Amino acid sequence: MIDFNELNKKRIVYEIPGMERARVAENRVYKTVNEVDLCLDIYYPADLQDGEQRPAVLFVHGLGPDELVRHIKNSGQYVSWGQLSAAGGLIAVTFNHRSPDEHISLKDVAGDVDDLVRYVREHAEELRIDKDRLAIWAGSAGVPLGIRSALLGTPAFVRCLVAYYGPLDLQPLRPLGN
Repeated sequence: MIDFNELNKKRIVYEIPGMERARVAENRVYKTVNEVDLCLDIYYPADLQDGEQRPAVLFVHGLGPDELVRHIKNSGQYVSWGQLSAAGGLIAVTFNHRSPDEHISLKDVAGDVDDLVRYVREHAEELRIDKDRLAIWAGSAGVPLGIRSALLGTPAFVRCLVAYYGPLDLQPLRPLGN
């Protein structure tokens, strides 16, 4: 049996100086569904000046059992990626989205990702994010979701797209439209 608590403690191996100095704004609600809050964390570079806005990386996690993904933004790997991005001068956004089950469709999950992107852009000024310079980084089974959001209407504000160890076949998302 997989011990998800142990798995979620694992950090990425790669580190750069200054990662631990990232400032983190935690548990900001970007969407509430059926009385359940979906939250994001924002990792800011230590040298971010007052009033300054910077490009941001939005980290889209994969799918899996609820006990794995419910708090995945707090897992070692996502904390590490947030800190690494901030140490590199970018703002990082990690967040939780739902996974499909008997009550939640893949379309619902794709909507969570779209709503996160929309939320970040609509609140960009207060979040200190340059809404016209976003990267979408997606891993595992989140790759099709991230790609879909990045290519939906081919928005000019998506400046970078990373598909990390995930499927690139978007055919399963075809029934979602757009």
